[in-house]
Amino acid sequence: MNAGIVVLKDGTPCIVFDDPLPPVGKVIFTAEDHLLTLVFEQPDASGNTHRKLEYPLEPDMVDFLKERGNVAVGMVVSGALKDIRMVNVVFS
Repeated sequence: MNAGIVVLKDGTPCIVFDDPLPPVGKVIFTAEDHLLTLVFEQPDASGNTHRKLEYPLEPDMVDFLKERGNVAVGMVVSGALKDIRMVNVVFS
């Protein structure tokens, strides 16, 4: 799965991914490693309840997410963003 964070036209940060995932219920930011974890509302086909992204966030993006308190998540399909939903970011 490829994933990244973009900023939508209205200024909302959005985590985008290119593989189908179960609905994301929340996003957790872990201060120890600066990584985000997508927490699913229900397990995926393999029984996983979450997916940790691989690359740490830059300090500016961490500050931006703290300021906002939430983030959009959505999937890219044929170059278009689909199934966008807002979720809370939990900082640990």
